[in-house]
Amino acid sequence: MANRDIDSLTIKLGGEKTVLLNSPRLVRHVLTSNAKNYTKNTVANEYFRQNIADGILTAEGARWAEDRALLSPIFRNTAPLDGQIRACVEATSARLASCATSGAPVNLTAAMSELTLAIATQIMFRARHEPFVDLCREIGQLLDETTSVLPQNRDRVKSARRSMLDTVQSAIGESCDPLGPVLQVLRDDIRHQHADVLNNQLLTLLLAGFETTANSLSWTWILLSQHRMLYAKLQQSLDLQGEQSALLRAVLEESFRLYPSAWVIGRRAVNDDHVDGVDITAGSAVLISPFLIQRHPRWWPNPDEFRPERFLPGGQRPTNHYAHIPFGAGPRYCLGAAYALQEAVIIIATLAQRFTFWPIRSPDDIEPELKFVLRAPDPFPVTVLRRPAPINDNEGKPG
Repeated sequence: MANRDIDSLTIKLGGEKTVLLNSPRLVRHVLTSNAKNYTKNTVANEYFRQNIADGILTAEGARWAEDRALLSPIFRNTAPLDGQIRACVEATSARLASCATSGAPVNLTAAMSELTLAIATQIMFRARHEPFVDLCREIGQLLDETTSVLPQNRDRVKSARRSMLDTVQSAIGESCDPLGPVLQVLRDDIRHQHADVLNNQLLTLLLAGFETTANSLSWTWILLSQHRMLYAKLQQSLDLQGEQSALLRAVLEESFRLYPSAWVIGRRAVNDDHVDGVDITAGSAVLISPFLIQRHPRWWPNPDEFRPERFLPGGQRPTNHYAHIPFGAGPRYCLGAAYALQEAVIIIATLAQRFTFWPIRSPDDIEPELKFVLRAPDPFPVTVLRRPAPINDNEGKPG
């Protein structure tokens, strides 16, 4: 659709009228200007609510507003979370250093998934992440399988959900003192005193908080492995500027543009609406794809090319912010966007300074899988090469 330069398209999808929107003006109207006319009452949202977890991701109205107000301060001010993020990154770095010494290959996709899961469980519960690894993988597969809504798979879905909620409950019981900041805030809230409500909220945040970031990190490493000169340039920039590197931020933004984890956003119209010549009737499903609009040739020259310089000062990128919506937009803009970006900055900066990852197979013909998230290839095996420590210009100078 993006390559055909179409702003909107009305089709039948799954037997219901569906309006696909691919213009920044239309996206702004639905997600921001007239957001009150559009709910998250979609097939995918209802499936997640009934079968996986019913938390802030699926909530509507007053309940959503209360949850958002409660949780926003944690994820908006990311500085208190840095310690847990860095501790988990150091543990991953130690394992990668061991592989660099032994020559053992590393599945980088799995490594990023385990790292972001470890960070998420620390921030949620201050608990070990290992009990969640297999269960999160299974739930991810269930979300990816369109056949999981069929009757013969419902028992499997219910079993996985029950096991995950039990594991969340166990993690709460094992939480260290002080509690993780998310668990502490939720436990202090009267609405979350009921165990079922608390567990559903934590499971929602856990799944949303680790898998999307893991995929974004994996795609960033893949893009860097496809552009080795840029990889080396980034490493030089990090040696000089560390996490303040403008190139690092540009690399991440361009990675998010090409491969947004949340590749489709769904809404449903409450009342009839009309905008820019597009009629949206009450009850219609509305789909917005960041993956498409962020590759629209009208807004992005050479849209399929990895060009981080777009996001450097003076770079050629759209002035309309709704052409770049990797975290959504409007009132339901991703709650954890600032946290996810800070997490990605710390992880890429730390690991890229210390290691070079060379793919064992060609990274040039990789295609994304349009699953529940924009799935990175798994496995993505790499050889780990350790970099020499950067030279400190102040080293050896008198104080």
